[in-house]
Amino acid sequence: MTISGNKLAIAKATKIFKSLGAHIIPININIPSHCLLMKPINLKFKQFLEKIIINKPKIKFINNINCNYDISSKDIKSTLIKQLYSPINWIKCIKFIEKQNISNLIEFTPKNLLKKISQQITNNLNINSIYNVETFFSTLNKYKI
Repeated sequence: MTISGNKLAIAKATKIFKSLGAHIIPININIPSHCLLMKPINLKFKQFLEKIIINKPKIKFINNINCNYDISSKDIKSTLIKQLYSPINWIKCIKFIEKQNISNLIEFTPKNLLKKISQQITNNLNINSIYNVETFFSTLNKYKI
């Protein structure tokens, strides 16, 4: 489970979860991603995305809101906006990916955060993490993109 929100509320929740035996992995980010605290910037982010050209994907693009394919740039932009303030279900996404017989994933995150989380769900995926120039070119060469 991942939680986000007000820092004080997260600290209190962390204490409760630890007392119940949970293993806590803090994610060091500066914004309360995937929760309603991000809803106020919804319009501003939408206006920002309108300035960006996103072509129709050449490879399958799975969003983490409804754990399904986005097949158009309009769908991708819409899901990116919803992703700001909506909870994600990473377990459901990983299960969807497995059912699609997809074995290679590329994540764009700080370090290899999703890879670590995903490996706790399944060992059937080869996940490459892109988080700097070196990992970008390494992945690019691996897949001959």
